[in-house]
Amino acid sequence: MGKKIKKSDIKLSDQELVPSTIGFMEEEKTGPWGLIIIFAVLISVAFFLPEIVNYVNVLLGKTDGETPTPAQVESGSGSGSGDPTPVIEAATYDFSEGLEFTYNDLKFFGFSKGEFDGKYKIGFSVENPSTKDVDFDTEKYFLEIYNGNTMLGRHILDLGNLEKSNRIQWNFEINNTEYDTINKISIVKKEISDYPKFDLTTASGENYILTCNHDNQYYSDNVVYTFNSKYTLTRIRDTYQIKREMPNYDSYVALSGTTASEYNNMSGVASNILETEAGLTMTTDIEVSKTKIDDLNSHIFYSTKAEANVIKFEMESRCYSCN
Repeated sequence: MGKKIKKSDIKLSDQELVPSTIGFMEEEKTGPWGLIIIFAVLISVAFFLPEIVNYVNVLLGKTDGETPTPAQVESGSGSGSGDPTPVIEAATYDFSEGLEFTYNDLKFFGFSKGEFDGKYKIGFSVENPSTKDVDFDTEKYFLEIYNGNTMLGRHILDLGNLEKSNRIQWNFEINNTEYDTINKISIVKKEISDYPKFDLTTASGENYILTCNHDNQYYSDNVVYTFNSKYTLTRIRDTYQIKREMPNYDSYVALSGTTASEYNNMSGVASNILETEAGLTMTTDIEVSKTKIDDLNSHIFYSTKAEANVIKFEMESRCYSCN
């Protein structure tokens, strides 16, 4: 290695197309120390490169002290293609009441947690400072709760339509483990194609069944989704029970009565209420193809277009267990 040019007198031939020699290369002799020094420099650069990059980022103001981590996205998709799902990058933040950050042009702030009506809940505000509305029914956002690097739960943001330049306050139920050990959170937007694959296996005659349950000390909810042989959602049966020990029990009874009356005035829906010494049971049957699902004003009711994996993933992000 390492060649240099040795100078000599240059004489060009007067004949055309005859090559002339203008110089020649001579091997440069070097000892092993040159190689050792070069390799040492390369190893040092490789070893300290992460520290150098981090230091430069700090100088350039490219870090705010938060730790960006990839959102946990299961492989598979609603189409059942089995193709790997790309990881969506999202920042994870230390949970505190003073936490404030922006994600996808939405501002999240005013975080708090507490116990209300026997339920553990997290609350926060979302502001839309952009020039366009955000429809959370079509754009799926989730809040993920962590303890360190362990994700404890994922919760869909059922916020409806948030108009431009407006803000909304929201709270949702979490379990006691999330309540006791939460120390980090992340907001992640997901596409339907990001949802994990799920195959219906529980059959009832020629139909397939997906059952989702939610239960706590004051109320329980059982939702049965029925699909036909072509995996199209055809019926929904919701059985909601409120125990008399429920705080503000009478208010919930009145609200359930009003809701049942409204449902019974809709095509394809039948709802009834039974009150006993134990509490109230509200049962609602929906023939999906004959019902305007949006008019029911409930996120647990889906249209015929909804696939089983979508229902399962989103219902489990509402603290239901589904199988």
